[in-house]
Amino acid sequence: SLPQKTKVLVQCEHSENDDGRRHLLKMLGQDVLLDSSPDRGGIIIAEVDEVLLRRLHESPHVKQMEIVDQPAPFLSPASNTSTHGGTQRHLQEVLTPAIQMVQADRLDIGSNIPLVCIADSGYALGHPDLPVPPQVDGMDYAVSNGKVLRWYHDGTGHGTATAGVIAAIEGNGIGYRGVAPELSLFITRALDDNGRSDVAQLMGAIEQCVASGAKIISMSLGCPCTDFDHCQKKGCYSELMKAYFASINENGVLVFGAAGNEGTVDEPFIRVRTSRSSV
Repeated sequence: SLPQKTKVLVQCEHSENDDGRRHLLKMLGQDVLLDSSPDRGGIIIAEVDEVLLRRLHESPHVKQMEIVDQPAPFLSPASNTSTHGGTQRHLQEVLTPAIQMVQADRLDIGSNIPLVCIADSGYALGHPDLPVPPQVDGMDYAVSNGKVLRWYHDGTGHGTATAGVIAAIEGNGIGYRGVAPELSLFITRALDDNGRSDVAQLMGAIEQCVASGAKIISMSLGCPCTDFDHCQKKGCYSELMKAYFASINENGVLVFGAAGNEGTVDEPFIRVRTSRSSV
């Protein structure tokens, strides 16, 4: 049988010409799941056996390491939507009270249209009230068991609903009008087909967002735990993930994380530490 492997986050020691990071990447080889650039923290995610784990512990090139081999602690808040791709359809177009409350119907994007990345459960490509290529694009995500999560598939409808809030088509006579229908979208799979994720997949999806050139990232998910200690035990909290989000924010990328659905401070749904937690 194959040796059991452990998922780890590794932050490299700074070295001249980035030699230390290159040394670690060579040592880990095909076990690397994510390699973020030095300006985004230089964090490597890998799945390693006991031998490699011991070598990482002994390596002078490792600044910090976290074991994140926890069973999918992150998930999306429940989506109460249905029908096509998980998003409700209406016989005529609706401008929701929420859109009017934030005056999104008065928003002028201008000629320099930003790219918004939605790191969620996917996107129901072909939905009649959502943009199609080239206005929307995305990237698949290969999980460690070999399964490929397609960006244009949405098993729960949550990512599709989020995309609709942001950019549902205006003037087609059906569904909702999005906050900014003219926005360009990039879709990544932060969540699997059951709406769940872990630290490695989450960071991988965000890395894809950053690589796409998006300056705004929507990440409507969190972790159902009750307090800080509980979150650490469940694998919801990572110092290296926190540092990673800080580094991409410093490089001009704004990341929004979910604030939960109940609107209460003591809700048992821990927000991912991002630039803003108000989705």
